[in-house]
Amino acid sequence: MNLNIAIPIGIAIVIFVAVLLYKISTKRMHKLIKYIPSILFAISICLMYLKILFISKGYEAISDIVVIIFLAIGLGISLLGAIIIEIINKKKLTH
Repeated sequence: MNLNIAIPIGIAIVIFVAVLLYKISTKRMHKLIKYIPSILFAISICLMYLKILFISKGYEAISDIVVIIFLAIGLGISLLGAIIIEIINKKKLTH
């Protein structure tokens, strides 16, 4: 894919996801806000996997797998952080 086409498409996707998550989070209180990084990491992993399947050729797939590993680590850390925040908030409400 041409870089002149890929960058605007990527920016448009990021803006669309940000607006979508903002609209959802304003309607459903603030419970979803702490999961936004996890959702974005998961979407990024899916997009990188699709890139491996359809676009990558030769040794490009190896670097894409490394990126997926880093994204998965970020996903795990952000989920752990969201769960810790959830536990802390529940403890504050009970005390």
